[in-house]
Amino acid sequence: MKLIHPHALFRLSVLGPLASRDRLEQGDLKAILRELAARSYAIPDTKRVYLSEKTIEGWFYAWKRGGIDALTPKPRSDRGISKISGPLQEVICSFKKENPRRSLRRDAVGPGVGKLITGEVIHISTPGPIGRRDRGLG
Repeated sequence: MKLIHPHALFRLSVLGPLASRDRLEQGDLKAILRELAARSYAIPDTKRVYLSEKTIEGWFYAWKRGGIDALTPKPRSDRGISKISGPLQEVICSFKKENPRRSLRRDAVGPGVGKLITGEVIHISTPGPIGRRDRGLG
């Protein structure tokens, strides 16, 4: 017997009221999605407790197309790939190495710092995923 991923089981349990119906009348889908999104859940591997209607709807259509296998999480295609160029990563990491207590968001990536150094503009929340493991910072 094939093992089913725990996240796929969770997603199917959320979809229960939709998956158990033979057919949906006009307006039923949106009403049920709204009701399901209003509930709180014990979501595996996260502290979040609510799901959006859009997320649940995506799971529903995936389940209709491919069954429970379609509810198994897929790895991200961009996992481990930074959108920040190598030179700017080096600058940010050097700031952090100089003073590990420094706030990268406030001091190193303040307005225009990235643009001044490399001509690259970055979003204020971007530095989080770079540096820690790959640059020996964490």
